[in-house]
Amino acid sequence: MGVAVMPACASGPGRSGNGYQEYECPPPIGKIVREDCSRSALQYEGTSFQASAGAAGIGASASYKEDAIRQADALVSMLKEQRVQLCNDFNTCKISVAEYRGDQQRLDDSYVALLALRDKMAQIDAEGAAKLLAEIQRIRMATRGGGAPMATTTSAPSSAAAAADLGQRALGRWRLVQRDEQALQSLAADVRKSGAGEDRVAAVVKTYRDDPGRITMEVAGFVVTVFDRERPVSRVRNAVVKVEGDSMTVRDVGDDEISHRKVDGNIAVVTLRGNDSMEVRTAGSGTFYFERLR
Repeated sequence: MGVAVMPACASGPGRSGNGYQEYECPPPIGKIVREDCSRSALQYEGTSFQASAGAAGIGASASYKEDAIRQADALVSMLKEQRVQLCNDFNTCKISVAEYRGDQQRLDDSYVALLALRDKMAQIDAEGAAKLLAEIQRIRMATRGGGAPMATTTSAPSSAAAAADLGQRALGRWRLVQRDEQALQSLAADVRKSGAGEDRVAAVVKTYRDDPGRITMEVAGFVVTVFDRERPVSRVRNAVVKVEGDSMTVRDVGDDEISHRKVDGNIAVVTLRGNDSMEVRTAGSGTFYFERLR
């Protein structure tokens, strides 16, 4: 598409001293020197957190580390795509030189901040992995939001340790034992959206009220998979927003990998009662109570 609209931007040929084509964009942009967008992508080639991380091991540390690796490599791909798209937008007169340079600097700063974390991947424990993942998520949010990437901080190790401890306690398989009335009403609303009549709605609600244990949940690091019987129906990644005592506030990141529903930004408060009971209180879909499966 960029190639197709390029002639509309340029009113005259010409070459700059670096050999790239000059174009006269419509006002207020004016003259630009088109850049080679393939070179924008080259700086990201060969950047792999997976290759730098070493063996993952087992347990909570491995789960946090594996998720950090996946998110870091995904962020590299996202930065590469944005950098190339930015170059194409500049070449097709969609943004000014000042806007281009500013966004270019923002993406490059995010990339540099991300690379600074890579060497820390090889030898980290659960607390270190949780802190590293938090930094990756902050860089991602800064990149999406247009702000500067936040600097790496070591000022709150207790918070990272608490998140790692709760994350370790939450690992494993959980069975639903009850959902509150709001959760049942939310279930009924979802069934209605599918076009079902009230008889069908009532039947579905009764099924899940009478047999809550058909729903199980597997927590593996920051990835939560929900099963109906043994059929996976939802898989969502989330990030820890806040930790208070035995409770942590988590935010869904991205789309549901199985249902493909838009869940990014959904908030829930997860509370562990000892090591065998869990309460999940959502912002709009009610509260769910789980027991650990042995």
